[in-house]
Amino acid sequence: MHTGEKIRKLRELKDMKQDIMADRLGISRPAYSDIERGKTQVSNARLKQIADILEVKPEDILSFGEKVANFFEQCNGAVDINTGQQINHFDQRELQYQLEKAQLEMDKLRLEAEKYKAERDKAELEAQLLRNRAA
Repeated sequence: MHTGEKIRKLRELKDMKQDIMADRLGISRPAYSDIERGKTQVSNARLKQIADILEVKPEDILSFGEKVANFFEQCNGAVDINTGQQINHFDQRELQYQLEKAQLEMDKLRLEAEKYKAERDKAELEAQLLRNRAA
């Protein structure tokens, strides 16, 4: 899978349209489409911009799908220890997609939790400041 495909899959997992990505990058939608189709080489600076928009690290884009694919390669030919029969795994692409989607959702929830914690800490500091002023 080339970098453009990885970017497309991550964008789709984030429910983001190509128009939005292009707008945030300051390029036309056809130019952005060329990135996803692998017709345009992605510079490190552009990869960083895309990663920031998708709220991931550039290395996450570059390694997208590889860890899960390696896991499935290791599972191929697995044998059920109870029956001794080879296990037929479901559609690996669908499982990979669902797993990566779940991982992104977990990352999103973790970031939301951090955001709420920061908001709580800010409110506590503001309350303490008000108490100090009143004293």
